Amino acid sequence: MKHLKLLALTLSLLILVQVPAYAETVRILMAGNSYTFYNNMPQTLENLLNMNSNGQTTYEVKKLTRGGAKLVHFAKDKSVMNYIANNIDAGTPFDIVIFQEQSTAIFYTEDRLASLSAFNYFGDEMKKFGFKGYVVSTWPRRADSDFYRQPNYSNLTNMKTPAEMGDALITYYDEIQSRYGLKHIPLVRYWMKGLKNDDLNLYNSDGSHPSNIGSYLYAMAAYEAITGRRPGYNLQTPNDLTQSQKNDLIALFN
Repeated sequence: MKHLKLLALTLSLLILVQVPAYAETVRILMAGNSYTFYNNMPQTLENLLNMNSNGQTTYEVKKLTRGGAKLVHFAKDKSVMNYIANNIDAGTPFDIVIFQEQSTAIFYTEDRLASLSAFNYFGDEMKKFGFKGYVVSTWPRRADSDFYRQPNYSNLTNMKTPAEMGDALITYYDEIQSRYGLKHIPLVRYWMKGLKNDDLNLYNSDGSHPSNIGSYLYAMAAYEAITGRRPGYNLQTPNDLTQSQKNDLIALFN
């Protein structure tokens, strides 16, 4: 009888050891516009996170996006916060929310004020709802963009080069982090480094939206912020990224 009890205990311990315990699911919401949903980037981020997980954490990435949307639109119609509240009621709360602002909003006086107001609102909501909030900086338009040839209207901070636009974006989103507590995912810093590599085509044909490679860079920057791990050369990636492209992108984080 003692032998049977010992055998049963041994089998129970073996089962506990052999079966992995997926103790944690991290749920992420991405709120923004086409810069975020282009090339199905949220799915790419989810793939990166799960392919490189420690086995104890699984990740789910959802999106709430609208073409051309500014964050003030989401703040006014409360669609993001309603979606977050509904998921809490359903027992599937979001642990992380990543906000993405319209790419040129900060360069126009009225849009900039509206953007600051939206970030203030979402910063307050973050504290009420208890999720971890991030803001991802967008990137400068390509050098041949009409954006740089616009006349210097009184309500426009006139940018002439991608470097000027990139510097202004870095300053703005660092300020958002300092003022409202939303952690800055500095995608623009990596993008600016990528522009120095002629082998990396980060832009779609319109010179504004991301190419497939640009969307991968976005996903890698978010991966770094979420996990606290810098993308390394052992990073597992989906098959539609070549080894050369992967290495060029990873080099931007070093």
